[in-house]
Amino acid sequence: MKREPFLLREPSYQTWNDVFSNPRPITVETFVTGESIISKEGSFNLAHPNAAAIKDVPPKIRVPVLAHWLRHREFGDYLIDAGLDSSYQKRRRGRCRGILAGFVMGNIFQEKGQDIASRLKDKHVTLKGIFFTHLHFDHIAGAADLPRDASIHYIAGKNEPYLDIQKGILFRSGEWLKGVDPLYEIDCSEGVDMPLLGKSVDIFGDGSLWAVSTPGHSVGHLSFLVNSDKGPVFITGDACFFDRSLENGIGPGKYSGNMEEAQQTLERIVEFARKYPQVKRIYGHEKP
Repeated sequence: MKREPFLLREPSYQTWNDVFSNPRPITVETFVTGESIISKEGSFNLAHPNAAAIKDVPPKIRVPVLAHWLRHREFGDYLIDAGLDSSYQKRRRGRCRGILAGFVMGNIFQEKGQDIASRLKDKHVTLKGIFFTHLHFDHIAGAADLPRDASIHYIAGKNEPYLDIQKGILFRSGEWLKGVDPLYEIDCSEGVDMPLLGKSVDIFGDGSLWAVSTPGHSVGHLSFLVNSDKGPVFITGDACFFDRSLENGIGPGKYSGNMEEAQQTLERIVEFARKYPQVKRIYGHEKP
């Protein structure tokens, strides 16, 4: 899959106070596209000193798989993450195949009409693009049911890995991004060093949507700040799985590529939340 740089615009503001003082005509609505079973040790760093505070959390957790619909009055309709495609209504492993598919993927639960393509159809959305927080399957699978044409841009963080595993009878992944060409990459190092959160990119150049570098769970992980005239919203992705992660300062666990970096990222988000309590937070796997 070819990758190309996402075209960066001149940032409109240099501080979050200025951003929040200038809300924009953009809205966000979150869809639950299904549910999955994840592990406690994968989503929480159980070696953290505060881990005793989550001792009541069971070893396996049933969580929502989310996608977020953005509607900008000028720039149109976008998604942050794609959630799940419709294949999970027939098979709990979706498009994945092979002897090890059950072990690798676990179980996914989806009701008819929950898939992202159905959600967009119900809302009469003409999609302009998808911003991915990262390229793990539960954030990209829905893209398999979405169009591949030049009018829809698929966008991720720079150097974000995408694993398309095709191992014959053992395991074949769902080829969720097959036909995406190119995948555009946001290079947050070229963005603004915003207070507390660090390097951030003003996506549309009007202060309405910011991509924030939040590495650790994955190399190119992004979170997104939606500066809506209905109130600002921070979409963490898997930089913070749950409210209890933030409440106790516990970073993501073994699902992360670099747990130490993921913890540092989580601590920046904690400080941001303390400084700006007016910002609504939507976590990676918790209904808002």
